[in-house]
Parts: sequence; C-alpha cells; structure tokens
Amino acid sequence: MPNTVVSAKCTTGACGAIDEVEVDAAALARFLLRDGLVQTLFPKLDAAARETVMGYRNGWYLCNRCWNTNLGDE
Repeated sequence: MPNTVVSAKCTTGACGAIDEVEVDAAALARFLLRDGLVQTLFPKLDAAARETVMGYRNGWYLCNRCWNTNLGDE
C-alpha cells in the first residue's frame, strides 16, 4: 500500500503549529482501528513523529516546542 501524509495541529491555542509525517497507509489503517501500538506499527519513526501520528488519531497534540515549554524533561 502507498504512503500517506498525516498532520496534527498543536492544541495549546497560542502556538497553532501543524506538524506532518509520511507513513505507510496500511500501518495507519491498523493504527486507526487500534490494531497495534504506534511504536510497533511505525518502528522507523522517531518519538516526535509518533506523537504526530497519535495526535492525528486522537485530536489532541503538543508540538515539540510546546511539549518542552509545558512539560519539559522533569
């Protein structure tokens, strides 16, 4: 199956950043049906890209900048 691009908009309100990532369409279909974990279905994506995919599905997303500002490393 071909690849598809998914996007997620940062939901902080002030930021509004939109991040995109290209993923395998078959793996995305399985993920949307909750037929596997994001790290299992998309093993080549880094953590930030997997967060984008999860934000696409869930409708709630923090971009890297807002994640670090609001949650940090602690």
